[in-house]
Amino acid sequence: MKFGSETFKVDGDWFTWIDYGRFQELVQEHERSSGAKTFTAADYTARTPEWALFGSRERGFDPLDVRYQRKNKARDISGC
Repeated sequence: MKFGSETFKVDGDWFTWIDYGRFQELVQEHERSSGAKTFTAADYTARTPEWALFGSRERGFDPLDVRYQRKNKARDISGC
């Protein structure tokens, strides 16, 4: 496994998302084996969606989600 800025880059694609189902499977295998079966982050990563990549048109926001933007700036309620 590589470390540094390219740790989660595989064959030119980024794998920075977590496959939660796979992670849970690995945890259960680890527990069933009394700790003998180990795993690393590379074992449960998932391909990063295109919209989440740096420089994407969506700028990291899932196009299926609704994004709300305030028209007015929030009031300062810090009390200072």
